[in-house]
Amino acid sequence: MKPAHSLRTRLILAYAGLIALGFAGLALLAGGIGAVLAVFSEHWIPLFTTDQAAISAARQYIHIVGPCYAFHGLGLSLYFASQGAGAMRW
Repeated sequence: MKPAHSLRTRLILAYAGLIALGFAGLALLAGGIGAVLAVFSEHWIPLFTTDQAAISAARQYIHIVGPCYAFHGLGLSLYFASQGAGAMRW
């Protein structure tokens, strides 16, 4: 027979699940922005320059780096969570 978890344990696990869901949401948001920028690069890059070499370089860059924004979003959310928890040690 398994021992029943206390109410405190269940609340902690539920809270941890919400935090993980928030981290995943922020990572998906940042990754989605990067993916949209990569897919529609021909529409927004010319707003900043008309130089074809710069447009080509920007398009190549965003196609490589854009999908990695998901990891950047995850890292930022973990960083801010550490600050909020008071776990930052300098």
